Amino acid sequence: MENAFLNFYKSIEAIFGEPNKNRLAFAEKLGTQGIDPEELVGFKEKERIIDKIYRMSDIRNKKAAHRKSMPHKKRFISYYEFIDLQYLANFLIHTVLNERVKK
Repeated sequence: MENAFLNFYKSIEAIFGEPNKNRLAFAEKLGTQGIDPEELVGFKEKERIIDKIYRMSDIRNKKAAHRKSMPHKKRFISYYEFIDLQYLANFLIHTVLNERVKK
């Protein structure tokens, strides 16, 4: 499951680049690809797209620390969260592809 999470995070990173400290610049990057960073997404708990991407980045950073930053049990994500974030990656990829086809 951890590898799958890292792979769908990498798919987002490949399209938009790595989220950096300048959230405004990253939001503009999303916008140029046809993504509204303020759009609320999620199954149970709605969250802005940009916030969800930054949360994914935080999770990825903790998981990529090779078990040095925190114990494995604290790096766990639930199946619900996994599916929710996987759906986000799917949504972003399809939205960007649809925008590119229109051009």
